[in-house]
Amino acid sequence: MSRLIAVILYFGLCGAVQAGVVDANTLIKSYQKILSQQPENQYPFLLHARDDGDKNQAEIFFLLDISLDDLVNRLNTPKGWCGFIGININIKTCIYEKQHIVLYAGRKFYQPPQDAHRLRYQFSSRRDGQYFEARMFSKEGPLGTSNYRFHLAASRLQGRTLLYFFLSYEDGFLSRSAI
Repeated sequence: MSRLIAVILYFGLCGAVQAGVVDANTLIKSYQKILSQQPENQYPFLLHARDDGDKNQAEIFFLLDISLDDLVNRLNTPKGWCGFIGININIKTCIYEKQHIVLYAGRKFYQPPQDAHRLRYQFSSRRDGQYFEARMFSKEGPLGTSNYRFHLAASRLQGRTLLYFFLSYEDGFLSRSAI
């Protein structure tokens, strides 16, 4: 699970394609379609990323040896997400509220949370039988970025759990200028 978290966090902080997943059937079909279009994959995940001008998007699929129930128990609340996201080089701290997650993101050196960017995400999750999804949205981000969307979906597949993670955000003038 720690390798999964590291990969998600790496791509989650880089930028981010929404397949419009709404149920287990759609999730599995999307995965199988992308898998059939890929050359032989030696990695335990499939990654698609693109930059469409101001909109950055990425999606990643994993097959995990964790039960769907365990995944749901860990990720169906903002508190669970703070434990899942963890603290890394850019995330200084995570605070959960009733239906919100607040991340403090900063530079790649020590920085106290009060000096970092405060990112407040609206959180929602739902489970429908063998399908689970959690979503986070924030209208504003650092350096003029906006419309942050995180979407995690999961379902059972071949005795394992298929996990889909999507994220996107839009650049603003300051973020384009900083690059």
